[in-house]
Amino acid sequence: MLIWIGVTRGIPTSGNPRDMSSAKNNMFIYVKPYFGFNKENSASVCIAKTIRVPDFSINQKYKNFAWNDLTVAQWEANDRGFDTSILLDYEGNITEGPGFNIWFIQGDTVIAPARNCLGGITVVALERLCNELNINFTKKDIKQEKIKDFDFAALGSTAGNFITVRNIEDKTFTNNDIFDKLQTAMDIKLNDNTWTTTY
Repeated sequence: MLIWIGVTRGIPTSGNPRDMSSAKNNMFIYVKPYFGFNKENSASVCIAKTIRVPDFSINQKYKNFAWNDLTVAQWEANDRGFDTSILLDYEGNITEGPGFNIWFIQGDTVIAPARNCLGGITVVALERLCNELNINFTKKDIKQEKIKDFDFAALGSTAGNFITVRNIEDKTFTNNDIFDKLQTAMDIKLNDNTWTTTY
């Protein structure tokens, strides 16, 4: 279930658009079931031509509604026959996609982008699970050309949990033991009544 609460500054009653003091705030709430990408909840992903808005413009670590780049990137994916897309930053590093973080597995290490992406709670949970299971976890800059070296890719979404990636462009991914271990541990945590005290 997705519950989205938004608050707007509102419209100034004076008619002067710069008179913020007289604006009456408004709130809206949007609720819908989470459907996932498909029955298997796996995604086919492209690299968007649209560049992610840089952190020095809008700090992407915290949730914001500057979604122009993400929305254009999703249209790119739709036009090209992919489920969704991931965006690069101005230096060619992988950032995130429309509504999710991305992470990779290479050998015995889980790797997530270090910058220019939302500090998603699912990636926070992922890192803690890795620590509990003695799986190496690191955040670093990831160039697009590194994708070919990875054994596995997954998306992290608060509503969608861990989502497998079937392919990024023409690089395909198959089952991975580390991912299976992390998914099992995540499922246990989600069904555990102590989740809120642990995470």
